Amino acid sequence: MSPRRWWRHLLLAALLAGLLSGALLEPPRGWLPLCLLSLSALLAVRIGELRRHLTLPGYGWIAAAGLTLVLLGSGLAAERRGSIASSAASGMEGEAVTARGVITAPVRSSGGDLRIPLRTADGMLVLVVPADVGGSAGSGGELGPGAVLKAGGELARPDPWREDELTRLGASWELRADGVRVLPLGRSGLAGLLDRARGRAERAVSAGLDPEQAALARGFVLGQDDRIDEATREDFQRSGLAHLLSYSQ
Repeated sequence: MSPRRWWRHLLLAALLAGLLSGALLEPPRGWLPLCLLSLSALLAVRIGELRRHLTLPGYGWIAAAGLTLVLLGSGLAAERRGSIASSAASGMEGEAVTARGVITAPVRSSGGDLRIPLRTADGMLVLVVPADVGGSAGSGGELGPGAVLKAGGELARPDPWREDELTRLGASWELRADGVRVLPLGRSGLAGLLDRARGRAERAVSAGLDPEQAALARGFVLGQDDRIDEATREDFQRSGLAHLLSYSQ
């Protein structure tokens, strides 16, 4: 089959290739204006072809559009990488910090601790608190995405094998605290709507189930494993099915 028959797939593959390469390589300066100019020119050429009743783009058009999309994907990925890196909170190891922020992702349980991605006014960090805090975090609500927390502790570097985890979250530091308080606040706007939708999904998933079954359902469906007991977690790890709980050590 001629490549001209599946040119849309080629262009999508070019964009994906650019996104993947952007995780490792820096795009050239001026990549965005160049992409916009190139895409505008290609669009004008394509409109001209359609007016001449040419239903399929030519090989040259496909090649030029593909190269442009590779550059565009590379630039977008590099910008995203830079944005994540710049979002990390700064500080010094051992510094005493009182943080107030919003949970941005599901809480994870690991080794008797809860690991909470927290976006504060100073940037991203991972709050690490004892697992039993989840049941006594205060009357403001539960530990989940969208909840607003306040906690005090000390900044610490993550263990080497956790550095990639923090990098993906856009954080550089862990804040190790003995307790946390959930504030009776929440996010507004689109983020708040999504938080409320997630809350309804949690209640629907666990409706009519006992606490142990509800914890497993939340882990399977929503990737929230903070309420799964250690014995059950260990059974899943030994069976090689820990990924079903979206559980990562």
